[in-house]
Amino acid sequence: MRVLAVVPLLAACLSTPSPAAVDAGDAIDAPAMTTCRTEARGPGVAWPPADVTVRELRVADVDADLQDDLVVTVAPDAAAQTGPSRVYVLFGPIDPRAPQYHAVLDVGAAAEIEAWGVSLDDLDGDGCLDLTVAGPPIAGREAGAVAIWRHGRGATPWQGAPARGALDTLDAAAPLGPVLPVWVDLTANPARDLVVTQLQHVDLFTGPPLTPGAQFSGQVVPPPVGCNEWDNVNAVAAQAAGGVDGGERLHVFGHYKQTAITVTGSTPAAVASCPATTGPIVRAAAAVEASG
Repeated sequence: MRVLAVVPLLAACLSTPSPAAVDAGDAIDAPAMTTCRTEARGPGVAWPPADVTVRELRVADVDADLQDDLVVTVAPDAAAQTGPSRVYVLFGPIDPRAPQYHAVLDVGAAAEIEAWGVSLDDLDGDGCLDLTVAGPPIAGREAGAVAIWRHGRGATPWQGAPARGALDTLDAAAPLGPVLPVWVDLTANPARDLVVTQLQHVDLFTGPPLTPGAQFSGQVVPPPVGCNEWDNVNAVAAQAAGGVDGGERLHVFGHYKQTAITVTGSTPAAVASCPATTGPIVRAAAAVEASG
């Protein structure tokens, strides 16, 4: 029997190394023609500029050359509010003696947001990883957004104008905390759905367009009945075929609550377990398949 379980990783058990501690580098490779890169890359930089906050680290094969790459998103320093909002990639093969990070996308210039949350998924079925970034607005703008770039197969994987959707509440005055974009098929339709969680807010974008420059809007997922509000969302994990209408179920973990989001027709619903105000704090979660 095969069982799909959602496993929370507690704060005491989770440790994310700083980029400086990551054994990584990028030897400049020959212009090999790969599935998701048809142009040669130039040299990178030793490490991104100062006065930035590293928001996310992801390990993925960005150019489909069978080598793991390290994707790093940086945003302005939380205290100084200065510095770039960019995506860097440390391409494999890895040479720890000569790290070379490539600035592959200026998120602030292209989408007018800070790169707080990131997701890497093949959204259009071409075998290359597309990029989703969500965050608050850059200085001078009013609202946060989620932006989607399809992989362009060039030396720079993601470029140009993204498809862009406005977030309902995230603004320049929003409290600091995780902003988590996650793709999940809540509606069991061919098009996947995009959920963006904030500390105390959840937005749902049903089958958003991927066309560069497209603008789209979503709907607010109301807090679970009986729990009054979202409880400092720190982690999300999708579980297949758990929804009311046959779609996936999205598990959302807060400090003391676990919530499952499903969609019936076009209406999202959140059902939560609301224990007492003490207990373990979940910082990350993953859906795993176990056999037994």
